[in-house]
Amino acid sequence: YAGSLRQAVREGTLLYKRGEYDQSAQKYQEALEKDPESDIINFDMGTALHKQSRHQEAFDHLQKALLSDDDTLKERSHYNLGNTFYHWGIARENENIEGAISSLQNALKQYEDALSLQKDDDDALHNHGFVQKELERLLKKQEQSHQDQQNQKKDGKKDSSAQDNQRND
Repeated sequence: YAGSLRQAVREGTLLYKRGEYDQSAQKYQEALEKDPESDIINFDMGTALHKQSRHQEAFDHLQKALLSDDDTLKERSHYNLGNTFYHWGIARENENIEGAISSLQNALKQYEDALSLQKDDDDALHNHGFVQKELERLLKKQEQSHQDQQNQKKDGKKDSSAQDNQRND
């Protein structure tokens, strides 16, 4: 039992390193069937799912990894959650700007949580700065969209009153 569990994790890790994320997730799933509460296997699974852009599933597994007593694993989980929130938000930018903004705000929180556990994490610092700029860009985009909608409403009212005036004439 323990040997087959370790074997599945080992194979999943090898597949992950080769960039075969789908097969990697399958091996981690085999391992999770034997030990569903394992913080490290949930971390590995969440990371493999993130690489496949299966964000919602990745969230679930990475959040389970946050229950770990290992601060290094917690820090890495927060970091990967930040990455997942960022990618999920950017993917939804054109269809749901409010959701995208919320997702980027969540990403920033995850990077901050990672930095609270490891202050010198250069990757988390870099990503925090990058996502902050992306959030500012989305907020400006949202504001521009609201202004465009306001202008369209005003233009619609002008067209309507011009048509009314033509009818009266």
